[in-house]
Amino acid sequence: MINTSAPRRSRRLMLCGAIALSSLGLTGITLSGVAHAAPAHQATVRTAPADGTADDGTSDSPTSTDGVTTDDSSATDDTTVDDSGVGDWGNWDDTQWIAESNAEQDQLAAYLDAHGIAYTIETDEGATPAETSHWVDVDYTDQAASDTVDDFYWSLYPTSQADIDAYNAETDSLVSYFQAHGVDVTVTTDRHGYRDAEWNYDDANAESVYEDYEWDQYPTSPEDIASMNADTEAENAYLVAHGFTATITTDKHGIETDVYDENDDAVWTALDDYWSTQYGVDGVYGTDATDGTAVG
Repeated sequence: MINTSAPRRSRRLMLCGAIALSSLGLTGITLSGVAHAAPAHQATVRTAPADGTADDGTSDSPTSTDGVTTDDSSATDDTTVDDSGVGDWGNWDDTQWIAESNAEQDQLAAYLDAHGIAYTIETDEGATPAETSHWVDVDYTDQAASDTVDDFYWSLYPTSQADIDAYNAETDSLVSYFQAHGVDVTVTTDRHGYRDAEWNYDDANAESVYEDYEWDQYPTSPEDIASMNADTEAENAYLVAHGFTATITTDKHGIETDVYDENDDAVWTALDDYWSTQYGVDGVYGTDATDGTAVG
């Protein structure tokens, strides 16, 4: 089973799953983990132009007051992004998905060029040119680079103020729940006005309180739990039958998780085979997946 108790700060990213997949280069093709040369019309590494016409890339740093950290910088760039080359991300035709993803990544590369941000282009060679994907990678420890990528996706997939307000209301609810249960929590505000709760993710009590909150907000029906557990048990049985060490753990809500060695590429290959047989989709996991729970 996929871990559903990830920190809430990641849940906004899940709303743009296509963006995340595109950034990671997960295109339904098993990744080799090796960066290949970019196509001839693209340099493998792009650096900021030397003519002084690019943005200086400066960015305000977050400030903290009374335990509440606020990053009140705002995106002032009015550059528009053409989304005409981006199609329906829900279409599972691999070649169409790859073509759309590649087109979006080319837009991102052009956007970074225009703003003087260095980047690399990673390529995953498919069996045919139509199955070959590429994606842009930047140094996300560089605040200017990170903000520019954020600006690009914000231009492409803007969020209404009503949606931001609804998200912030959920954050405020979570913060109140934490405070009522004695958990220290900090509120951060990003450059677009999103508020997020931050807490000590290594604190077992805090994580338990968070899981209780999520369960209260989004309870899973007994029928869904039974269905999920049946999938988990079938997956586990498949791994064991193929000679892998795999066990099942059960959380306090009765949800089972298949536990195996996630560092074993052979396990991921077996899981890929299993789930592609179940759902007829190739490349479900790939060698970089981390859905399972590590052993040891």
